[in-house]
Amino acid sequence: MSKTEMPRACDPTPRTGGRNRSGTLLANAVVSDRARHDVRRTRETRVDPLSSRIRLLLMVCLASTIVLSAVTPALADTVAQKQAQADAVEAQVATLNDKAEMASEKYNSARDRFDSLSSQVRSSNAKIKKLKSRTKVLQTHLDTRANEMYRTGPLGFVPVLLNVNDFEELDYTIRVLTSMNQSDAQTVAELKQNKAEEASINAKLKAATADAAKQKKAMSDNEDAVKAKLAERQHVLDGLNGDVRSLLAQKKAAEDAAARERYQAALKIQNTSTKSSSSSPDSGGDAPSSSKGAAAVRAAMSRVGKPYRYGASGPNSFDCSGLTMWAYGKAGISLSHSSGSQISEGSRISRSNLEPGDLVFFGSPIHHVGMYVGNGMMIHAPQTGDVVKVVSLSGHSGYVGACRPH
Repeated sequence: MSKTEMPRACDPTPRTGGRNRSGTLLANAVVSDRARHDVRRTRETRVDPLSSRIRLLLMVCLASTIVLSAVTPALADTVAQKQAQADAVEAQVATLNDKAEMASEKYNSARDRFDSLSSQVRSSNAKIKKLKSRTKVLQTHLDTRANEMYRTGPLGFVPVLLNVNDFEELDYTIRVLTSMNQSDAQTVAELKQNKAEEASINAKLKAATADAAKQKKAMSDNEDAVKAKLAERQHVLDGLNGDVRSLLAQKKAAEDAAARERYQAALKIQNTSTKSSSSSPDSGGDAPSSSKGAAAVRAAMSRVGKPYRYGASGPNSFDCSGLTMWAYGKAGISLSHSSGSQISEGSRISRSNLEPGDLVFFGSPIHHVGMYVGNGMMIHAPQTGDVVKVVSLSGHSGYVGACRPH
C-alpha cells in the first residue's frame, strides 16, 4: 500500500456516510425548531380568547369614558338650555300679565267713571223733571194772574183805595195787594231761577253723557286689549314643549305649596290677633290697626282659592282691586274698583309701619294692589290662570306705597 492510500484505508467513516449524518442532524434541528414554534403557537392560541376579552373590555371602557365625557356636558347644556328657555318664557308671560293687568285696571277706572257719570245723568234727569213740574205750576199761576188782569184791568193801589169804607178795610186791602204783588214777584223770580237751573243741568247732562260715551269706548278698548294680551299669553303657553312645560309646572307647584304654608301662617296670625284684641286694646306687633282692617283681612282670607278674572269683584272670582274693594265693603268701607284710585282712599302708610288690613300697591303707573296680612305677607288676586293666595310681600316686585283705608 502506498502512503497516500493509508489514511483512506484507516478512515473509520466513509465520506458518503458523513454527509448523511450531517443531513440527519440538520433535519433534526429543523424539526426541533418547528416543534418549539408549534408549542409556542399552541400556547399563544390557548391564551388568545382571554386576552381578546380583556382587550375588548378595555376598549369598551375606554369608548364609554370617551362617550360619557362628551355626552355629560351635552346633557348638562340641554338641561341648562331648557331651564333658560323656561325662565325666558316665564319672564315673557309675566310681562304679558302686567300689560293685561294695566289694561284691566284702566278698564276698571273707565267703568267706575262711566258708572259715576251714569249716576249723574240719572240724577240730572230727575232734577230736570222736578224743575219742569214746578215750572209748569209757576207758569200756570202766572198765566191765571195775567188772564185776571186782562179781564179786570191792572189792580193798582189808587182805584182800590178809593173804594174802601174805613181804615180796617184799607189796612186789609193794602196787605192783600202787597202779598199778591210779592207772590207774583216770587213766582216770577222762582220761574226764572228754575229755567236757569234747568239750562245749567242740561249743559252738565250733555257733557256727562258725552263723557260717559267716551268712558264706554275706553272700557271696550281696554277690554279688547286685555283679551289680546291674554290670547298672546295663551299662545306662548300653548307653544311650549313638554320639558319646558314640566319645568314651569314644577315651579308653580312649589309656589302653590309655599302659598298654602303662608296661608296657614296667616291664619295663625289672624287667630292670635283676634284673641289679643279681645283681651287687650293694644295687642302690638302685627295686630290689625282697627276693627275695620281686621274685618277686611277676615273677608279676604275667606276668598283664598277663588279664581282670578279681570273686572270681577266677587264673591266667587276677583281681580286685584276687586278683591280689596269686596273685602273692605264687608268691613263697611266703600272703595273704588281701581288700584290707582284706592291708594288715595286712605291714609298713606310707610312700609315699616304696615299693619294687617293695609293696602299695598305695585307698578308705575299703579296697576296692582294686595292686602297686608302680617309677618311680611300679603293676600292678593295675582293674574289670569291663578287664584287668590297669600304670598311674600318682598317676593312681589314693583312696590310703590301703601295706605290704610278709612
